[in-house]
Amino acid sequence: MAAILAADVVGYSRLIETDETATFERLRAHRKELFEPEIEKHHGRIFKLMGDGILAEFSSVVDAVECAVVLQHGMAERNDGVADDQRIYIRIGINLGDVIVEGEDRHGEGVVIAARLQQLAEPGGVALSRTVVEDVKHKLAFGFESVGEHRVKNIAEPISVYRVALDASASSPHMGSKRHRAKLRPWRAVAAALFLALAATAGWYGYEKLRPEQPAVASTPDSTIGVPIIVVLPFQNLTGDPAHDKLGIGITEDLRDLLWNFPEFQVVSGTSSVGQTNDPADIRDIARGFAAQFVIEGTVRRGGNGTVITAQLIDGMADTHLWSTRFEQASNDPTVLEKAAADTLSNSLGGMTGRMREAYERIAWSKPEAELTEYDYYVRGHTHHLRFTNEELNQAREIYVAGLERFPDSPLLRIKIAFVHYSNIYRVPRQEVAYSVVEMQRLAADSARFFRAGRRSRFEEYYFHWISTFTHQAVGDFAACIAKARAAVKLTPYDPWVRGTLVPAMAECGNPEEAVAWAKEAIRREPDGPSFWPEFYFNGLAWASYLAGHYDECVEIIQGMDDGPAQVLAACYARLGQPQQARDTLAAFLRERPDWVASEYIRLPLSDDLRRRWLDDIRAAGGLDK
Repeated sequence: MAAILAADVVGYSRLIETDETATFERLRAHRKELFEPEIEKHHGRIFKLMGDGILAEFSSVVDAVECAVVLQHGMAERNDGVADDQRIYIRIGINLGDVIVEGEDRHGEGVVIAARLQQLAEPGGVALSRTVVEDVKHKLAFGFESVGEHRVKNIAEPISVYRVALDASASSPHMGSKRHRAKLRPWRAVAAALFLALAATAGWYGYEKLRPEQPAVASTPDSTIGVPIIVVLPFQNLTGDPAHDKLGIGITEDLRDLLWNFPEFQVVSGTSSVGQTNDPADIRDIARGFAAQFVIEGTVRRGGNGTVITAQLIDGMADTHLWSTRFEQASNDPTVLEKAAADTLSNSLGGMTGRMREAYERIAWSKPEAELTEYDYYVRGHTHHLRFTNEELNQAREIYVAGLERFPDSPLLRIKIAFVHYSNIYRVPRQEVAYSVVEMQRLAADSARFFRAGRRSRFEEYYFHWISTFTHQAVGDFAACIAKARAAVKLTPYDPWVRGTLVPAMAECGNPEEAVAWAKEAIRREPDGPSFWPEFYFNGLAWASYLAGHYDECVEIIQGMDDGPAQVLAACYARLGQPQQARDTLAAFLRERPDWVASEYIRLPLSDDLRRRWLDDIRAAGGLDK
């Protein structure tokens, strides 16, 4: 009986293909300086090194779990300040079971299950078997959460899978004994990282990529509220050149890793093992096995002047094609092709305004009322919400309230009702703004109460940070506002809608330069803008640019818009020493909006210096401040 720790790197192929030498050196340094010493401190022994992972043996399962947590906290610290595309994330799985001893090597079901668990772990997470949890749950100072049963390849019975609550508080019900708490090392003193094999091309040395064949549906917080599951199938190599096999695998891994950063969807880990297929029956079986709403498949083939990459989005439940795309790259450089394909596809498919969200909206509206999940009520309400008329906002609220009656413990639906009140801040008469602010704050605080009661959906967590941005701004706590905005973006870094909606708050709370960067990133990822307001990101960019003091740039942005904020343009002209243009621009605007005053544009608190500047510039343009 031994505790086996299995770990591998997320997106290893992408890291190697981007810069093989630099990646190899970084990983080698991690092994020599941190990983090997930390395993040794925890009385473990690495018995196998692979191309993108390790296997280690521990005589104590407590030491194994403790070591894994130290490694992941260390990785989180090491990733701070590192560019997104250079960050190294690892998955860790731990099992306690019988092993076959063969010299220095270890084999058997105990090892196989550990490797299966590793593939079921989230990037940056630790997955455990039931035998591990039963042994350590009263001995360690952190909690464990069930993520359901999974049926995995070459193991007859389903395995019960748990995740370590890496951010569990000191009040966790799983706090261990004083002796074991004393053993825990401060995270900052023991930062550690994963080393891979010395040879970048090394394989599993007899171990296949241990991926789930047809796992049962995991009861995760995200699946509990109905967040859709996605399976990414391997992109098929139709070029006839075996060298392109690696390209197809790389696109698959990169796309899966990028989509994982959109918490509105659950991406099944390790799907590259399911085999290359375009047989509809196989795809149906795969979708059923993973309980996947969406399946993504694609091909790589030769084109006239380079490589052609195609992709399709399939409704896994209805077995219908929802969307397809095709693009050709003149380059034959696999690294360039892989990155371009994964970035393009993730931008099109992911996020609040992406193709998958668009497709799921139709699915949510087609469901019978009795089958609606929390997520379905959220999606249905959002359809009305984004039209931003008083009537549509009222309809959205009615849907959220109906969902809350059915799911009374839902943080998500409370947050969405809070969002209605936030939207009303800019629509109701000024004397009613205070009520909207109070209700927004009450509902956001109420949702936090249910999070503390044990709800841990990534999707709800990011949404909570998002709404908290505005609740903190509403009371003038600008530092907390900025911190919450950054926390939301950190959880969903590639969603243009999220960045775009947070741009005004980030700018108004005193950080307009970062707001400008966020707006530009949103435009880069979605240049045509969201369908409900194509110039939404440009509108935010104009306001942030004005507050940042980039007046010439702001003028250029607004002049390039079909319906830009004329009052902001007038303020820029005033600041640039062009008083006549400022007065003419604002006068034309006031003919359409004769009751408008400068304070109407800033109904939530604005940092003092920015507020003074805005009111001064509007007065200079001939307008009223209140």
